Amino acid sequence: MPRKNGGTPPIFLLISSIVSIILLVSVVAYINMPEEIDESFQDSSQEVLDPCKDPTPKEDCSFVSTSIGEFRYRIIRGTGDVAAVVDVGGPGSSILSGDVNLNDLTSSLSLPEDYSVIFIEEPWVRKPTSDECKSGLSNFYMNSRDPGGPNKEEADNLVEACEIRAGGGNWGFSSNTYSEVVAAIEESESVSVNGFLGYSFGSARLSYLENWEFDWVSLIRPFPVGASGTKLMESRSNQVGNIYEKIKHNSEEEIISKDAPSRSIEVDEFDYLSAEIAVGYLDSEDISSYSGQLNSRSNDYLAGQLSDSFWMRYGEMSISPGYLAYLSEVCAVSDGWEPTSYSEHSHMSILEGMHLPCSSIDSEEGGKSILSISAENFCIVVADADPLTEPWLVRDSFGSIENGTWINSEEVSHSSSDGTTECLDAVVS
Repeated sequence: MPRKNGGTPPIFLLISSIVSIILLVSVVAYINMPEEIDESFQDSSQEVLDPCKDPTPKEDCSFVSTSIGEFRYRIIRGTGDVAAVVDVGGPGSSILSGDVNLNDLTSSLSLPEDYSVIFIEEPWVRKPTSDECKSGLSNFYMNSRDPGGPNKEEADNLVEACEIRAGGGNWGFSSNTYSEVVAAIEESESVSVNGFLGYSFGSARLSYLENWEFDWVSLIRPFPVGASGTKLMESRSNQVGNIYEKIKHNSEEEIISKDAPSRSIEVDEFDYLSAEIAVGYLDSEDISSYSGQLNSRSNDYLAGQLSDSFWMRYGEMSISPGYLAYLSEVCAVSDGWEPTSYSEHSHMSILEGMHLPCSSIDSEEGGKSILSISAENFCIVVADADPLTEPWLVRDSFGSIENGTWINSEEVSHSSSDGTTECLDAVVS
């Protein structure tokens, strides 16, 4: 059945997730973190009868039981027995949280009517967080704020306290868990998954399905699977620097707020630099508007909000366990995480500091050197000005794909869905 006409994908925020490098950091959406998070569902003594009520999502929810536990998802039904997985990136995001309206997103894709669309929830959302782990997260964050921080000892403590394992564990997905979950959903829903649409870190999730046979695959601003941690950090730092090189800040510009009301930690250079990295997830208009205020250090409130979203901070010193999911997957997909010491904060020091725990995590997979996927039709959207990754790094990762369609987007924002319609038109019939 041909694709439906019309429909332009919305520009939605991918929460790397939290920190979606994704992430390089998918976690980094421009959001207001709540002052308190209801963690009652994390009481390990609580008997759980329905995974879809632990915690209760804002989107419709189903779940499958596998050999590695129970996993939540949402399926939006088509008229036939074929299906596509849509992965909006991360890691560290909750796809069932309501931050992205899944009905609207599915409608905007204009897939053939016989297609069902599957969205899979990351496992960290339901995993209990011990007091020791919470303390490790807080300590690592506060140590990261110090000039020259974080240190290797705090990174080691975090990895041990939270039992972070490369390749997922119970925080994120791995090749084994993701492929088993997709297979279980196929069986439970009586559908055949033959399509995949991945945004940002969705390309890594695609790599988990390397034994799958797809009719089509579309990747939008993909994470460069196989790139080393060093290359990822250098590329991200270069792209952030390019944003601020182009700024022509007007000193007469109105200052929206010099203060950061209701923030328990005073905004400093660490926050401004973190915010300058996070700004790449905003839409292009906001990037243009806000980057000047950040560069001139004239908006403490904005810097605090963006810094908190980048580090997934909420409350006073609490960090979302989504950051642990981010580390467990990103550290596994890429290797070459070498610890580096810095005496003062910079874009590069903050990026490397955020990923310092990767050097403390034992990776059984040792990174992925190549994306080996079987698909009859393949399309990739890249952007020269993407704030996360230089396009040459993406092309190096996916250049071996035969008969692939490449689409260049002029949009700056990493969260832009520009090119999705054209990419799907190229591969879905």
